Amino acid sequence: MDLNKFGTCENANYNKIFKNSFGILHLASPFKYKYNDPVNDIIKPAVTGNLRVLESAKNIDTIKKIILTSSSAAIVDLEKKKPIYNENDWNDSSSKTKNAYNYSKFLSEKCAWEFKSKFSKDINYELISINPAFVIGPTDFRPNQLNQSMQLFRDALLGIAEPAVSNRYMGWIDLRNVVESHINALESKDNLDYQRYLMSPNVYTLSELVEIAKKLFPQYDIKSLPKPKDNNTSMNQPHKYNVLSISKFKLNHYIDINTTIKDTINYLIENNYYNPKFISMNKFIIKNLNQRDNIF
Repeated sequence: MDLNKFGTCENANYNKIFKNSFGILHLASPFKYKYNDPVNDIIKPAVTGNLRVLESAKNIDTIKKIILTSSSAAIVDLEKKKPIYNENDWNDSSSKTKNAYNYSKFLSEKCAWEFKSKFSKDINYELISINPAFVIGPTDFRPNQLNQSMQLFRDALLGIAEPAVSNRYMGWIDLRNVVESHINALESKDNLDYQRYLMSPNVYTLSELVEIAKKLFPQYDIKSLPKPKDNNTSMNQPHKYNVLSISKFKLNHYIDINTTIKDTINYLIENNYYNPKFISMNKFIIKNLNQRDNIF
């Protein structure tokens, strides 16, 4: 289907696009940390984007499912400092002036559920929300530019990640698992209406991911990320948490973090997004001897 003939995301005729469809995967929403106008750049597009899709689908009887790609940012509220988060949680401490991206995900998903409840008698479709954490992993194509999660990881490998971000615990999920969950939700014969799925099997700091990368690729000159200079800041005592999904349709198996990092780095190299330098032979030998000594 040539979507261009139906217009842009802002004015597309969704009634024509969705005609005779069984299900909708609503995947797009602005993801950016730097912006001039949080309301118009990320919050409003996220909310109106969801509502336009839900409103149009309400008028099409053939649509039985809408899979909404939300985010763990709509759930995990670090200010609450909970040891474990699940699908019952909401990041309601965020606002348009504090963590605007998190707020855009929280508000857009909240509005979607409120719309579903308000028009429940007129709606024939199930609404399902999938809330992945930071998504990294290889794809079958080369986009024009890296998305925010992949760029964040690539910058960490380059040693240019900001300390405020690199020392914060964040959830991570392999792109291939995210794709799998969307397909499962779409094809499931079970009633998944009003279900959320928080996808975050791995919780690491960027600094920790870089250390894993160094062990997986000892031939590359990957530098450890610098620690924050001020030892009294909360960056040196980040809140560590875990995620325990209680979703009805959660996956039984996740790709392990080592495989994700290895495949992601190979993908970045193959597509010229990351060009690591090889370490000298002397350093390589010393590095491997040190690792062997640590083992024995």
